[in-house]
Amino acid sequence: MRVLVIGGTGFTGSRVVALALADGHEVTVLTRRHRSVPGASIVMGDPRDGTAVGEAVRDHDAVVFCLGVGGGGRTGGRGDGGPTTVSSEAMRVLVQALAAQGRPATRVVAMSNVGAGDGPPVSGWMRRVVLQRLVLVVLPWLRPIIDDKTRMERIILDAPIWATVVRFPNIVDRPAREVVRIGWGRRAVRSSITVQDAAALLLACATGSGWSGTAGVGRALSASN
Repeated sequence: MRVLVIGGTGFTGSRVVALALADGHEVTVLTRRHRSVPGASIVMGDPRDGTAVGEAVRDHDAVVFCLGVGGGGRTGGRGDGGPTTVSSEAMRVLVQALAAQGRPATRVVAMSNVGAGDGPPVSGWMRRVVLQRLVLVVLPWLRPIIDDKTRMERIILDAPIWATVVRFPNIVDRPAREVVRIGWGRRAVRSSITVQDAAALLLACATGSGWSGTAGVGRALSASN
């Protein structure tokens, strides 16, 4: 398959790219920064720019949308606590590009956060209390990002395209556990997932392998280890 990864040079997206290449897929990476990704084609551009996105997505079978927390941009990948619209703007542009090219069957899998949309809570009452305190006190920068992920989810899930949203809790840089817990509706998930497991699930949903049974038109799921 021809797979476009938006955010393919980031923490999770780079793992999606590596796994897709290892599986023999043709991979294109849309990136704002000039970076070499051996084995992948590179399209330079902002994911909120319609021309760049239209060029990148043309003739692709699947899109994995891995834009990270982003935020206001002054603190790297974490955000600065200010309002952000990066993910929602980029998703709106992607949906418009697919519509303009008449490609409603292109698979789109979007990475989101537990807490966005109508996602399930993290399991365990103590964990929920701790996470709520982290968001409100220690991690106030996270709230605007979750709000933008919610807007992003509405855009993709309301669009007449093949779309799946995967919500993750804390993504950790540890070896793959290869055991993934899926949450539907209000079913709880746990507090973390390894980056390799997150990337593998995103790719499987996009390419129709492994966990592909969890994906589908207008579906949202949450996943953890």
